Amino acid sequence: MVKNIKSLVGLMVVLLVVLAAFLILRSTISADSKSQKPGKLYGTLIDSKTKKAIVNSKVEIKALSTGAIINTPVTKKGTYSIKIAPGSYTVKATASGYLNASANAVVKAKKDTKANVILAKEQAGSIQGSVSYSNSQSIIISQIQIYQVSKANIYNIYPVNGKFSIGSLKPGLYDVKAITFNPKQQQVKHSINVIDGKATVANFIFKKEELGSISGKVTWANGSPHPYSNVDIYQGPGSKVQRIVTDANGNFTIQNLKAGIYDVKAKSYQVQSKTEHGVRVNSGVSTKVNFVFKKDQGGLSGSVKWDDNSVINGSMVEIWQQGNPVGTYKKFYVSNGLYEFDYLASGYYDVKVSTNSSVRQSKIEHGVYVDGEKSSDNIVTKDFVFKK
Repeated sequence: MVKNIKSLVGLMVVLLVVLAAFLILRSTISADSKSQKPGKLYGTLIDSKTKKAIVNSKVEIKALSTGAIINTPVTKKGTYSIKIAPGSYTVKATASGYLNASANAVVKAKKDTKANVILAKEQAGSIQGSVSYSNSQSIIISQIQIYQVSKANIYNIYPVNGKFSIGSLKPGLYDVKAITFNPKQQQVKHSINVIDGKATVANFIFKKEELGSISGKVTWANGSPHPYSNVDIYQGPGSKVQRIVTDANGNFTIQNLKAGIYDVKAKSYQVQSKTEHGVRVNSGVSTKVNFVFKKDQGGLSGSVKWDDNSVINGSMVEIWQQGNPVGTYKKFYVSNGLYEFDYLASGYYDVKVSTNSSVRQSKIEHGVYVDGEKSSDNIVTKDFVFKK
């Protein structure tokens, strides 16, 4: 019997231990459940100057323990409110025309926690700078293009005396491109940070390319100048770089040429032309090229009349050689019944005269020889008579 009593006592002890453990576990679960009850996080988005609520805004609440983000609606009065588990949070607010702002909050179970966020209005920033050569010389003619990163071009401006300034820029990252034109070069500065209300500096420095030039004079064989003739510069077959006309003294200068090999062609108004091949231009140096033309001395003149000896005005006289017109300017419109061509080279010419009367008539005189080697008073005369 004693043995049975001992067994019963032992069983009761075990039951008491189990009961105690159950009560302790229940108490722990109850306390833990109580600690996880949500609290309330609320607040207002406020303008830093006017102290008024900001509408049309957004709020993100980030749990610092997990990094989870909750997008929270904002009312028309600029307020937000959310039931949320206890913990530490960051409230981030954004609104159009304002700088982003945030506030920290610690939420406790079954408690209301207020976290207002104060936002300051954006102030436009600017980008300013200069465009110059490495020797500090300003580049007078250039262009600045402004791009907002990952967006299209938003500004094109032309610096004045190498200086530029672009204002009214929202804070953010911008790409700025500088372009020079003579010679054409460009540089880009990426991700220039425009800060609220401040000026960001972006200077561009280009290596100055030393350019060369070709200058010279076009004259006749007797040394007299050949004014107003064309001088063309080529680099490669048919690749004209530039054309210039000689001045009244036959002088010419072609500037801003990159170092290299060029062909230079001069053409006189008498349909003569000469080309200097393989002219080398060096950086910072002017290369001399002169042209001398032989001045043809031949001449051709005459009269255009009706058969009653009255003059025919306004008729056209053309000179041809081997079936081709000798330049479009070898035409003469008769005045006072007379025509005259000078500075003709030696050779045989066809002379064609066309009247401008109501009944158009024309005549051609073939094989008229002109001696261009003799003096200018050696003028061949060829008269034309038309039946009236």
